[in-house]
Amino acid sequence: MLTHLTFTAEAGKSTELRTLLTPLILASRAEKGCIQYDMYQSQEDPNRFEIFEEWVTAEDLVNHCKSSHFLTFKANCGGLIASKSKEQLDPLV
Repeated sequence: MLTHLTFTAEAGKSTELRTLLTPLILASRAEKGCIQYDMYQSQEDPNRFEIFEEWVTAEDLVNHCKSSHFLTFKANCGGLIASKSKEQLDPLV
């Protein structure tokens, strides 16, 4: 299960959002069922962050959303995110 998320930081908040997002990378990669957890900041628009995460099962993704590092992010991201989107992706082959 591959998920693509996009976060756009509020104007002037990209550094704060990056600081809050960065700890999620290694902590999420260490979780049971994590195949991929990669995060990128756009060179064209430094307010935009792209996350690609892949989990073995839907249950692993649910458990990730209950993890302490995810809940810490969620509790502290208020006022930093102007917009967000999420989509599930399927492989072509």
